[in-house]
Amino acid sequence: MASAGGERLSTSDFKKKREIEEARKNGTLPPEQDADGNLINPHNPEYISKRPWYLGDSGPSLKHQTLQHQAHLLSIQEADELYLKGRKQQTVAEPSNSSRQRKWRKGACKNCGAMSHKTNECVERPRKVGAWKTNKDLKKDEVVVDVRSERFGKLAFDAKRDQWLGYDPKEHTKTIERYEKVDAARKKLRAEEINKKLKESADKKKERKRGKAKEKEKERDNKDAASNSDSDSDSDSDYESDLESEDEEFRDHDEGPMFTDRVARQGGVGGAQMKTTVRNLRIREDTAKYLRNLNPNSAYYDPKTRSMRDNPNPELNPEDTTYTGDNLARFTGDTQRLASAQLFAWEAYSKGTDIHPLANPSQAEFLKKQYEERKAALEKEKSRKILDKYGGQEHLEAPPKELLLAQSEQYVEYSRDGRVVKGRERAPVRSKYVEDSFENNHTSIWGSWFDRGEMAWGYACCHSKVRKSYCTGDDGKKALEESKSVTTERPMLKAGGVISKRSEMYGENMAPELDEKKLKKAIKKATKQKKQQADKDEKKRKYNSMGNYEVNAEDMEAYRLLKTRGDDPMAKVFDSEVLLEENEGTGKRAKR
Repeated sequence: MASAGGERLSTSDFKKKREIEEARKNGTLPPEQDADGNLINPHNPEYISKRPWYLGDSGPSLKHQTLQHQAHLLSIQEADELYLKGRKQQTVAEPSNSSRQRKWRKGACKNCGAMSHKTNECVERPRKVGAWKTNKDLKKDEVVVDVRSERFGKLAFDAKRDQWLGYDPKEHTKTIERYEKVDAARKKLRAEEINKKLKESADKKKERKRGKAKEKEKERDNKDAASNSDSDSDSDSDYESDLESEDEEFRDHDEGPMFTDRVARQGGVGGAQMKTTVRNLRIREDTAKYLRNLNPNSAYYDPKTRSMRDNPNPELNPEDTTYTGDNLARFTGDTQRLASAQLFAWEAYSKGTDIHPLANPSQAEFLKKQYEERKAALEKEKSRKILDKYGGQEHLEAPPKELLLAQSEQYVEYSRDGRVVKGRERAPVRSKYVEDSFENNHTSIWGSWFDRGEMAWGYACCHSKVRKSYCTGDDGKKALEESKSVTTERPMLKAGGVISKRSEMYGENMAPELDEKKLKKAIKKATKQKKQQADKDEKKRKYNSMGNYEVNAEDMEAYRLLKTRGDDPMAKVFDSEVLLEENEGTGKRAKR
């Protein structure tokens, strides 16, 4: 037997334990007490009175059922106060310059010389030669306040996860001072380089001036000394002005061009070069897609792909908005070309050609190009054949629409009632025919009448449809009406009589009358020939034989009667078989 605590009990021990529990429940034995002297009710179930195995076995107790007092948790503020208190103790315990350590002590850090940490825990910059050998710049001992070791209490949830816990913001001033020293040294070095360049340029100019002075002395003996002296004075003044401008440039722009380096472009901002003092800033003045229309029933925004395919503001003019949806960009560039290539591949695959635009794009592109060229050639050939057959090539040779609808520089201003106020009114388009001129005694012009029956133009005075014909007046109109009235309507056919017999319905009455004697004779003859062909195994008459036979109506009828029809269901019935039908008169079954 096993107890709740995990101990293995023998049968006698387990029996004894059960007897004690029963005696306590009956009141013959006093109840059990816990460590604090409190009585434990013997009627409590075992799962309440027994401690769980993970809490340890410390005797009978009910403390595990009560809410225990939790230890105080250190907040971020309390942890920072502990660190601040440790720093104050460190400043108080700092020795003066006279009492500072001047020799490395045993057990101290070999890198900096402090006793508060080991060498592998040192946060100082690794020295080339450690302090344990040089005995120089020995660091002071630190007052270590390790709050995370839970020596002062457990940290709260946010304090344990604070990465800046115990950081002193004043330490950042050391970083600022270090950068200021580097910047001052850089400026000093830059100033020395500029002074050196100025000195070199001044020395070069002095040498040039000395050379020019020697040349002037040689040229003074010449006749044009006066003109040469004037040009020399001009060059001297130019040289002095150049020196003054350069000195003024370095004097005025002391903090500008003198102490800034130019480096390559960073992050795509600026030109080919930019100054190091310029910050790389991003301009974020764009509006998010989902903020253009706050209506929840507007275009759907997919946060996973960050796409909004529909137009969020369809009621606005697309020219006035900066964003009209992602679908506008989805159908630009090579999108339509790729879609047409995929459609061509699908159609070709359905017709038996194995094309895959992704696995073999070169083949698909080549076949598509070849197909389009053949299609264009076939369409061109088709249009050429139509033009050759029906004509009309001259109508296709029209100027392009750009020239037909071209703009002009002629300015015309109209009033509200449509009259021309400023400029010249555009002349109306004239017809290719001569207008307002009556020819060949006509009283109306050509095209004043249209014949709807023949779909042709003519003259309204005589209804003549012949161009440049002589006018016939009212006589021509009467003649045209008489020619139209000649074509009378075709009379209706008489309706046939009512079909009374079934043979008339199938046209049996229209068949030629046959002679019964000749028909019987033809049937016998055909039967005899059929038997002879079945008995004799001879070759058929050749195609080019000289036999000549005349077939009359009776022979043809005998052939139809004796012809074997495979689609006839009664053709498979042999002569010996008995038909199922009975004669109406005798009541006997008929044989075939």
